[in-house]
Amino acid sequence: MQNKSVRWKVTTLSDDRQMHHSEEQHRYWANQAIASARIEGFVPDQAFLDDMEQVIQNTMTVDEAVARCIDRGNEELDSENHPVLTVVPNTTQQLARYETALHILSMMIAECSKELDRQQRKPVPEGAVIEQCELDIAKYIEEEAQLNFRDTVNIERIITTYGPRVKALFDG
Repeated sequence: MQNKSVRWKVTTLSDDRQMHHSEEQHRYWANQAIASARIEGFVPDQAFLDDMEQVIQNTMTVDEAVARCIDRGNEELDSENHPVLTVVPNTTQQLARYETALHILSMMIAECSKELDRQQRKPVPEGAVIEQCELDIAKYIEEEAQLNFRDTVNIERIITTYGPRVKALFDG
């Protein structure tokens, strides 16, 4: 119960502040909020931006804008359209997945290289194993060279296909 009253006070305080600042200050804060939301992976649609403009013009309160956004989101989710705020991969998350995929490919190359070295040290190396290792190394190097930071499909494919093998190398 106490949280609810604190939240109400904060909302009321922000609404009070809204009435005492210039349109220029409101626009600046709105642009900062949009930029921050985009960094976090949310892309506002036109209806959201229109509501924000009405808040800046003081023709709509923040609470009314939030309520409209929630209502639109519920309507669009019910009709199976895109939600009001579309989630896109965060750049940091995308970079982490890309680097993970590169690391997995490097580990696969290293494992094949170790097997290739083992075979070559044997008195009688197995030609088929050496050939397969060389083919696999070439395939992993090619995948690594072709991998693009924005190619989320291949990044996820590499992680799901080779990731369990790399994990097994560390576990076993």
